[in-house]
Amino acid sequence: NLSAEELVQANNPLATKKTINIHNYVISSLYGLPDVTMNSLMVRYAQPLGRVFLRASMPFMMSNAPGLGPTTGYGDFSLFAIYTFPKEPKGFNIGVGPMLVMPTGNNGFGDGKWQAGLSAVAFFSKSPVIQYGMLLEWQMSFASKKDSTYSERESVNTLIPQLFFMWQLGAGTYLRSTATWSFDPKHGNTKMPLGRGQGKVIKAGKALLNI
Repeated sequence: NLSAEELVQANNPLATKKTINIHNYVISSLYGLPDVTMNSLMVRYAQPLGRVFLRASMPFMMSNAPGLGPTTGYGDFSLFAIYTFPKEPKGFNIGVGPMLVMPTGNNGFGDGKWQAGLSAVAFFSKSPVIQYGMLLEWQMSFASKKDSTYSERESVNTLIPQLFFMWQLGAGTYLRSTATWSFDPKHGNTKMPLGRGQGKVIKAGKALLNI
């Protein structure tokens, strides 16, 4: 049987366990380009080292445009190291630390910029039924990738909040909303999607599977 603590750990962005996350996003159309589709496979690895929480993310991309066919490539690799403050009061996790984005994108994917910034996380899990919080990332470009395809792209200065909300239904099943927002004040771009999802936590030996 799953304990209340295991259910919280399965969804805690600052979980005290090594985790591998695989997210696949299917984008049926792009704004202004209704005939173009895109798929983003995000692979993330996270590991706590004492009070420091490391998370690395690598996106694998594919797009399909009329007359061009499918194009595959990499997105930009990102890494953050968050220092987690002492867990007091119980059920409240908070941390802050630096982040770095490396311009590993190819075939037109990625921003083509070296970026640095800050990350902060707050997660409330005192209730065994409702957990919520936010991951806040701010990143700004400081150098361009040495590639003529990317060198003329505009600089990046982006604030990216991701809101978490989990409602435990029992037996490891839960409802969730974890949509990622994006604010680019320099270019006036704002994205505020809403998310709705359902998940299931399964215990497999000493490992937790969160689907």
